[in-house]
Amino acid sequence: NVGEPPDEVAFAAGKSQVLFQYLDDDGSDTVFGVDVQTGLRAGATIEVDHVAWADISPSGHRILLGSPSGVTIFDGSSGEALGTVSNSSQRGGFITVADQLFLVSTGGELTHYDLDSLEPIRTFDGSLGFIQEVNGTADGSLILTRGGEGWANLYDVASGIRIGAPI
Repeated sequence: NVGEPPDEVAFAAGKSQVLFQYLDDDGSDTVFGVDVQTGLRAGATIEVDHVAWADISPSGHRILLGSPSGVTIFDGSSGEALGTVSNSSQRGGFITVADQLFLVSTGGELTHYDLDSLEPIRTFDGSLGFIQEVNGTADGSLILTRGGEGWANLYDVASGIRIGAPI
């Protein structure tokens, strides 16, 4: 049992954990994974100054926390910070069910990063507004984005090419 309802929950289909986020009295945030089968805490509890965006990998082994200073990836078991992508415009991101890391900028740019090294792989055509959702296929070959302008875009991950016109 995890106690009181969280202030925010990050979840997506196909993941074995969801991420609970609590706003502490001092303005900081506490986050931790929760196993979807048992409803129990799983992995590390992470305390940070501010979370603007959060996501968790399918198994819970990686936790993404975005803030005004960039996006930090944490080890889900130990809570250790593994690295930060410090980009003033990239404050949010998604870890797909295929363990792919996509970071989004406030201007609508979408960049695919290696989840382990945090090296950029490629930048995709973005959105006219902030990308609010990224979902991928289980094999990692396609992603679907939904932007602030209300359009959905389907991309081939290997080539970075949008498939068809925005929907």
